[in-house]
This record gives sequence, structure tokens and C-alpha cells, in this order.
Amino acid sequence: MPSTGDQLSKLTGTTMVCTSMCFLMTSLAINGESESISNVIALCLFVVTIAVNICIQIYTGVIFLFIVEHIMILCCMLLLLPVLWFVAIGGNSDNAIINETMKNTLNKGEASSLLHRVKLWYMSSCISNPQYFVKGYYGLSVVMICFLCLTVLSQAALRIVVHKFKTCEGISDYGWSISIIVVTQIMVVLVTSLSAAFRWIVMSSDPPIYMSFDDPSDPSFDVNFEVELFSVISLANNRELSKVSILFSFYFLLKVVLLVAVVWIFLVLGGPLIGIRFIYRKIIGILPALSPACSTRSSTNANAVLEKWETEMAKVFGVERSFPKWMMRSCVEDMNKWTDLSNRSPPNYLVQLLSRPRTRHPPQTLLNKLLEIGINEGYYKLSCLSMVILVKIVALSVPFTLAEPILRALDEAFEIVYYIDEKVNVGNYPYGIKRRFAKVLLVHKNVHLSKKDSTANNLGMSMNEALTSIGNEWEAFPDGVGKMEIQIIMGFIRGQAHASIEELYEDLEQLFVDMLLFFLPQLPIVALKDMNESPIEIREQRARSALKLLCKLKLLEDKVQWSFPKGITRLIDPDDEEEECNNDNMEMHV
Repeated sequence: MPSTGDQLSKLTGTTMVCTSMCFLMTSLAINGESESISNVIALCLFVVTIAVNICIQIYTGVIFLFIVEHIMILCCMLLLLPVLWFVAIGGNSDNAIINETMKNTLNKGEASSLLHRVKLWYMSSCISNPQYFVKGYYGLSVVMICFLCLTVLSQAALRIVVHKFKTCEGISDYGWSISIIVVTQIMVVLVTSLSAAFRWIVMSSDPPIYMSFDDPSDPSFDVNFEVELFSVISLANNRELSKVSILFSFYFLLKVVLLVAVVWIFLVLGGPLIGIRFIYRKIIGILPALSPACSTRSSTNANAVLEKWETEMAKVFGVERSFPKWMMRSCVEDMNKWTDLSNRSPPNYLVQLLSRPRTRHPPQTLLNKLLEIGINEGYYKLSCLSMVILVKIVALSVPFTLAEPILRALDEAFEIVYYIDEKVNVGNYPYGIKRRFAKVLLVHKNVHLSKKDSTANNLGMSMNEALTSIGNEWEAFPDGVGKMEIQIIMGFIRGQAHASIEELYEDLEQLFVDMLLFFLPQLPIVALKDMNESPIEIREQRARSALKLLCKLKLLEDKVQWSFPKGITRLIDPDDEEEECNNDNMEMHV
């Protein structure tokens, strides 16, 4: 590699690898101890291979220019390695601490409403996200290492422009393409360094969570740069993390290396970064005065909601455990987004169906008769497939003008019933098949029991015609899953005395309501048990599902006799309704 372009391409390639390691942090902080060990081992092999390769090339004379710069980049790479080790170790440890704290706190029953407790679970799941953990603890260290690499590369490139090296007057082995390679690698280094810098600037622009307990008029209210600056030091001093660390034998060595590295890099590049951050905060402070949208976004309602959740999380984790405000804001906005999406489709038909007075039969009477028939036929347990088949039978035997409310109500309630059935019968293989078949039967129109018979549109058709229509579909239905449900429901229909189609529909509607009232009251216990037992890596997804269902069911607060766990008395509190109103007002203004 005789030309200066070839030598510079070697340096830019090494620098690009070093700065690109910063983007491995999120994957290193994956939830799971075995995955973290594998990632750490793979990263160590990767860095050692590159370092040995560079040393061999320097020794053999392949690299004879920018040797000092190569050594500095290798030092930065080795300096970044223990930081990434702490990411892999601390990500799991931090999540384990958050998970244990949330379980101990929520099991005490301090939250009175189910919605509030689910939101607490959602917030704890959100703040334990590996991306938040990485930004919160390691942002500044990574930025300094990236900028140090960028500084070394910049001075090497300037030396080529200013000086002509007599030892590099040959022609490049790659010809004209070497210029494209060098420019591309420099652009990658620049982009990775600037993106890391901007992430840290945005992160450090907000004070930690415990600032909300101080006086806003205090000059030190939002001047807590030291907390963000030495966040790595606070992590290194965390005794809980050191106890559960996989690399416990190397803990104190890594601690010394990390502390010395952070302080040394801060002395080199800390001043410019503080200046950039100061200018950034001043610009952000001017924006609300220039832009009405920005001013409205940081309105009183938005700040009130954010401060409320800061206080709630401080009660759970203690004032000494601080979370940056940017993290809290992001979690609250994400939670409000999913809440707003769930509130856009209220179960109006379901509310009307449960609110309608019924005089033909007492509640649960028809369901008990159905279960008795099922016991006589064999082992039978109510499932979401039973509800779907019942509604399909209604669509076959009753005119659409009567059947429409129950069809719409099934569309609104199926997701909720499916969720409860899935959690109650978890690990039960036959019921898993039934749930999948119920979903297919509900969605696809070419499945048996979903065709509309022409006689079903005639309000004056006889009961014999209606039963014949159902019987024809029943005979054509394939053996296997769903056959028992059809047989039991048909036996129930034939065992009742119906003088008209209207009476048949009333009984089928009453049976559908009884099935709903069998499933819905189980939701509070099922949802909390599901979140309490969920693994860390899928807890946020489960909390989001529970939040979505609760937002749909809040209109049924007084329509169902809910079964609440210990400490829970309501689905939703007036405070929760007021918070949602504030969220709606905030989004309307924005």
C-alpha cells in the first residue's frame, strides 16, 4: 500500500470500526443473561482480532504511516470495550432491580384503580428499555471516545493536505477508487460521531426526575450537568450491580479503568461539549417564545401530567433513584399515544347490549343450562369458540335487523374474550386450537356457519325453517374442532320453547350476554397476573395489551361485577379520567 491514500484508508477503516462499536450498545443490552455473555465474548474476539491485525501490519511494514494515530485509535477501541462490557452487564442487572422493585411495590396494593396499576407497569417496562439504559449511563463516555477518534482522524487528514510524505509517493493499488473509499469512511465516522453527540445533548438537556421536588426558582434547579457527566461513575459505584455482575472478578479492574478513562477524556474534550450543550439549551429556551406550537406543547396540562408520573415513579423507586426527564417524557408520550388509539374505538354496541333490561330469564340461567347440556355430552368448558359459534348461529337463524347488534358486539368483545381465554387456559393445547379456529371462523367469510341463508332475512319465517337452516350447516360442518360446541348449542336451542323468531333471538342474546359476563369479570386478575409473571423482555408488550383492553372497557365500569385482586377497587379512578382529559386537550392544542 504505497500511497498516502492507501495509508489513510487503513486509518479511516480502523476509526470507522471504533465509532461503529457505539451502535452495538443496544444489542449488547439485550434482556437475557446468556445472550449478554455471548455478545460480550463475540465483542471481545472482534476487538482482539482487529487489534492483533493492526499490530501485525505495523510490524510487517504494511502500515508505515500514521502509526501513532493507529495506536491512539486502538487505545480508544480498548477503552470503549469495558464501557460496552458494563452495558451488557448493567442492562440485565438494572432491569432485574427495576423488575423486583415494581413487583414488591405493586403487590402491596397501593394503586386503587386497575388502570393506574397497569400504567405503572407500563412505565416501569418502558424505562427498563435497553435503549434508555444505554443513553442514560453511557452517553457522555461514548461521545467523548467518538470525538477523540474524529479528532485523531481529522489531524491525520490535514497532515496529508499540508505535507507531502516522501515515503508515500507510489501509485495506489486500488487506483481511482481509493478516494471514494476514504471519503465514504470519513463520512461514516462523521455521521456516527455526530449522531452520538446529538443523542447525548438531547439526553442531558433535561434535569433528572428528582428535580421536580426542588424549588424551580433555585438557580441549581436545572444545572445538574455533573449528574449526567459522571453517570458512569455512579454506575461503577452501584453495589447491587457489582453483586450480580457476571464478570465479578474483573469488576474492580474495570472500575478503575473506566473512571480514569472518563476523567482523562473529559479533560480533553469536556470543554467543547459543555459549550455545545450550553448553546443547545439556550436555543431550546428561545424556541417556545418563537413558535406557538412549541409553547403549546409544553403547556400546563402536559407539564402537569409529566410531573404526576415523575412523582409516582419516585414513590415506587425512591427519590435517590433518578430517571432523566427526557426518558420520562418519552415514556409518557408513548403511553398516551397507545391510550389515545384505544379510546378511538369505544365498544358502543357492547355497552348497549349489557345495558338492555331482560325479563325472560334471570342472569346466568341460560348459561347454566348450556353447561349442563355440555356436561351430559362429555367434558365441555366455555371458550371463545363457543361465543363465535353462537353468534354465527344467530346470523343464520335470525334476520339481520335483529342480529346486527350482537354481531357488532362480538367484533368489539372478541379481542378481550380471546385475551382472557388465552391467559386462563395457557398451555392447554386443545383450547389453543379452539382459539385459533375461533379467530379463523370470525374473520374468514367462506367458513361454515358464516353464510347468510336467504330465509334468515325474512322476519316472518317459522321456527322450523330457522332450525332447518342451522341443521343444514351443522351437518355440513367438518368433524373435529367446533363440532361439540355446535352440538351443545343446538341441543340448547331445541330444548327451549320459542313461540317466535323474536323469542329465539332474545334467548340467544341472553346466552351471549351470560357468556360475556362469565369472561369479562376475570380481566383484572388475569391482566395483573400476566404482567407480574411476564419475562422482562416482553413485559412492555403485555402491559400495552392490557392498557388497550382497559381503555376499551372503561365504559363498562358499572355494567359488570368485576373480580378485583387485593388492593384494587375500580377499573378507573376519577384522577385517571382527569389525566386523560389533560392528554386530549394537549393533543388538540398541538
